[in-house]
Amino acid sequence: MASDYAIAQFRFLERLLVVHGHWCYRRIAMILIMTGTCHATMWGSIVLWYIFLLIYGALPSTFSTTAYKVLIEACAPSLLFWLTTIVVVVSALLPFFAYKVFQTRFKPMYHDLIQRSRLEGLEDGRSELPV
Repeated sequence: MASDYAIAQFRFLERLLVVHGHWCYRRIAMILIMTGTCHATMWGSIVLWYIFLLIYGALPSTFSTTAYKVLIEACAPSLLFWLTTIVVVVSALLPFFAYKVFQTRFKPMYHDLIQRSRLEGLEDGRSELPV
C-alpha cells in the first residue's frame, strides 16, 4: 500500500485517488470478511458441538444407547467437564495470541507502531516510525 506516486498533471489525480482508494477498500473488506469467517467458524464449531450433545442425548435410549442424556446428567453437573472445556478453548487460542504478541513486540507492522506511539502519548505518529 505504497502512497508515493509521481504524476505529471493534476488532471490524473482524481482517477488515481479513486482507483487506489477502491483497491484499498476492497483489501480491507476482504480482511474483515476473512477475520469474521475465522471467528465464526471457531466459535460456531464449539456451539454446534454442544447442540449436538443436547439433541443426541435427548433422543430415546433405543437410538442413542451410549449417550442418552450424557450432557445433562453426566457432564453438566461435573466441574471437571467445564474446566476441561475452558482449557481446550484456551489451549487452542494460545498459539494465535502468542504469535500476535511476538509479532507486535519484535516485528511490528506499521499500524502496530502507530498504535504504540498513540498509546505513549505522542502527538505525531510519524516521529518514531521507520521510513
